[in-house]
Amino acid sequence: MNRNQILAIDVGYKKVKYVSHQREGIINAVIAPEKTVMSDTYSAVSKSTPLIVDGTAYWVGDDALYQPSAVTSAQNQRMTTELAKVLVAAAAWESGLEGDIVLSTGLPLDLFKDERSITETTWLGHKLSIEKAGVQRKVQVIAVELLPQGIAALLYALSLQTIAEKWPSSGLVTLIDLGERTTDVATVRADTLEPIRGLCFSIEMGIRDLKQQILRIAKQELPLIPEFMADELLKNGTGMYRRQRYDFSQVRKDNIEQFSHQVVGEIQTRFAASDPLIALALLAGGGAEVLGDTICRIYNADVIEEPTMANVIAYFQKAITKKVFV
Repeated sequence: MNRNQILAIDVGYKKVKYVSHQREGIINAVIAPEKTVMSDTYSAVSKSTPLIVDGTAYWVGDDALYQPSAVTSAQNQRMTTELAKVLVAAAAWESGLEGDIVLSTGLPLDLFKDERSITETTWLGHKLSIEKAGVQRKVQVIAVELLPQGIAALLYALSLQTIAEKWPSSGLVTLIDLGERTTDVATVRADTLEPIRGLCFSIEMGIRDLKQQILRIAKQELPLIPEFMADELLKNGTGMYRRQRYDFSQVRKDNIEQFSHQVVGEIQTRFAASDPLIALALLAGGGAEVLGDTICRIYNADVIEEPTMANVIAYFQKAITKKVFV
């Protein structure tokens, strides 16, 4: 019996995280049609080649950032769009996958019930022809595994020794998954792992909002500073723009503090009388890399290991435990 290849993928609003038996990685969730006014110039300068998916050429990830027709935002049904198809193909290519694969992924908590069926139907049996630099591979999805985001990260956290040692015998455990556009909250009973439906929810508040706050203040001093520098402002707060040195480190610090309090306040409002029952609070998601220290201080939480990859590792673990063989 041969073990099927697994591609676990977490298609976020900003980044795509993927894990396979061969490789794991992160790419920008951006694509662009290959034939743009800048394509020939960019290709000549960068020496990059487009990815051809089902006969259509695309720039993907970093290469797509420089194209005027870049598609950077997924729709609500994030795993059923053209963007998702191309990003899955890109992850499969980067992983060196070919032939039959098991696709394991997730959906936002608030969309899981509505999108689960259409996502499974869209991908089960789906075939992709992928080509780059004259090399062609074909993959076919023979099985689909799905988990709700947040719940997945919580399952991953439970597999960690550092978290298992802290796991309470009673009360509630909540995981706060800080994403680019939303914050997913998953809460379970500590003793039975039973999800508390009313305490599992998504908040329309994410790291993107924090970036925009900092960028708006920066534009007061540097009106021409472009949108794409929001990432750098959040990461460092200092740098150079058009030979002019800037320092927004205090602005960054103040806004992180303010935003962290906003997130915690919203969660506590949703929890209401249940908040005192939280025996363990965990942080995951890319936002935990930025907000983790502050939220841990004001909400007595713990950042889990590899917070950015938490969901996708859980997707991979789920597919592994299914033990699909041919």
